[in-house]
Amino acid sequence: MKQEWNKAIAIHYGTNDRVRLLMEECGELVQASNKILRYPDSHKAWVNLLEEMVDVSIMIAQVRALFNYGEPEWNYMEQYKINRCKKRFMEDKYYANRTKGKWWTAQTDNTAEMEE
Repeated sequence: MKQEWNKAIAIHYGTNDRVRLLMEECGELVQASNKILRYPDSHKAWVNLLEEMVDVSIMIAQVRALFNYGEPEWNYMEQYKINRCKKRFMEDKYYANRTKGKWWTAQTDNTAEMEE
């Protein structure tokens, strides 16, 4: 149901409008993220971060609908990016913790625990 609404709304407003609004929402998410770092104890800042994350998520869904990025393309790219991030993480934590005398063990659920 959400996908149908996102596509209908995106088609109604058009590519230029939706892509511009995506850029605007991304900018607001950057600002909200910065406020979390500046005011980590502010409930208002945390609520605003959530709101902006949802706004960006909605706009991504609408732009995906416009460009016909379906689940196979999305899932492939998402897995590629996750794998690249995991590779960098494993390289970084090995190097960083090797020099501090700490060792990491990867768990089967893709989390990591530090051993002293």
